[in-house]
Amino acid sequence: MTEIILARDRVREFYSQYEIYLTPVLRFLLAFITYTLINTNIGTFEPINNIVVVFMTSLANAFMPSNAILLFTAAFIVLHLYKVSLECAAIVLVVFLVLFLVYFHFSPKDSLGVLLTPLAFILKVPFAVPISAGLAGNIFSCISVSCGVFVYYVVRFAKENTFSFNGDIEAAATDLREFLNTMLGNKTMLSYMLTFSATIIIVYLIRRLSIDYSWIIAIVVGAIVEILTMLLLGPMLGADINLGGLFIGTLVGVLLSFVLNFMLFSVDYSKTEYLQFEDEEYYYYVKAVPKIKEGYEDEVEVESPKNRHHSSKSATSKKHSRMSDEYDDEDEVWDDYPETQAGESGSRK
Repeated sequence: MTEIILARDRVREFYSQYEIYLTPVLRFLLAFITYTLINTNIGTFEPINNIVVVFMTSLANAFMPSNAILLFTAAFIVLHLYKVSLECAAIVLVVFLVLFLVYFHFSPKDSLGVLLTPLAFILKVPFAVPISAGLAGNIFSCISVSCGVFVYYVVRFAKENTFSFNGDIEAAATDLREFLNTMLGNKTMLSYMLTFSATIIIVYLIRRLSIDYSWIIAIVVGAIVEILTMLLLGPMLGADINLGGLFIGTLVGVLLSFVLNFMLFSVDYSKTEYLQFEDEEYYYYVKAVPKIKEGYEDEVEVESPKNRHHSSKSATSKKHSRMSDEYDDEDEVWDDYPETQAGESGSRK
């Protein structure tokens, strides 16, 4: 266990030390993979369906905020749709604008939720996203993940209907109607959105509770909620649900979540302490849980419970003694003050 903790701390230290270099590299890789997958699945607009354009755009995104990748992703999709149907491109553009307004208002720093969700669908493990998003994100991560679900289904629709469009007005109207019915009436997409949102909210609320092992409980309950919600919504909405993908994806999500728990929230609940203090306006009740880090096990071995209890009592008694002395000194000062004042008055006379 010590070696694993040591390796984790080394990874953290390495990323912290070279963050200024690693962050642009990770942004470049994420942008490059995203644009390449869009071009591979749609690829109708030739000027951007080019490895050089993808590389240069990704390189530029490496030195921009992460949200810039979202804007370029939307631009790639709209341009590809424009090549096959102006009407569909216009509708998708309007929907993207609405989604961006909601996204930038509620969760402007959660771009990973939008970008990684379509990638998880492509890798056939979409159910691995919600639990991790609830642990590492916030309650509004459900908006980001839902946006990612919509992006995936737009790309999927464009891929499956690339050759059904033509320049005829009547055919364009028919294609537009088909697009609206397919996207807005997609029961499977709606099931994914509702299930992912419910899972993220439940996981987030539980992991924020001030209880022991809150993250572990959140992971287990989140997995159960995800499976039960999808099994309930699937037949109810008539959605096409892959049961094998549901269980495998949830299992992958649970494993990833335990890794996140170890990397982000590794604590020792057996050494929990409860503190209470006050000021002039409030009483404070604090729960302090020590983090498990490098050298922690050695400290636990050296500091036995008996010695720890003795040192704690000694420190507490010293603290009370010091406070008592301070109060005694303060009383002496105030007791002497009238005499001093009287003395000064007498000397003046």
